[in-house]
Amino acid sequence: MKNLGIVILLILIIVGIEGFAQGSAHKFYQTANWCYVLGATLGYFFIVLLLSKADSFMPFSSVNAIWSSLSVISVAIIGCMFYDEKISRKQWLSFGFITIGMVILLFNGGVNGHHEEEVTY
Repeated sequence: MKNLGIVILLILIIVGIEGFAQGSAHKFYQTANWCYVLGATLGYFFIVLLLSKADSFMPFSSVNAIWSSLSVISVAIIGCMFYDEKISRKQWLSFGFITIGMVILLFNGGVNGHHEEEVTY
């Protein structure tokens, strides 16, 4: 279970950095200030580093699915809070299904310090 906490922490940090990077990209679109491009680029650089670390605890396919799930939900919440976007009941229901899938992956995604099965070509 110790590895599960590390994976969750890494993915939460990745989602936070991605929020910063996407916010920087949005600001660049609004202002055409290239400093925002630099911020977004650095953000995704650190995401790659953290993803490679998370891959040592859980299969990359599970890490990526959990990251994507959290990203979708967090971007929707940020859109609601800061950009006055509305979320419909169907969207909230969809977020619930995403969360259920994410929890299943977290507890059955091979978080044991190594991959459950190695694929060789």
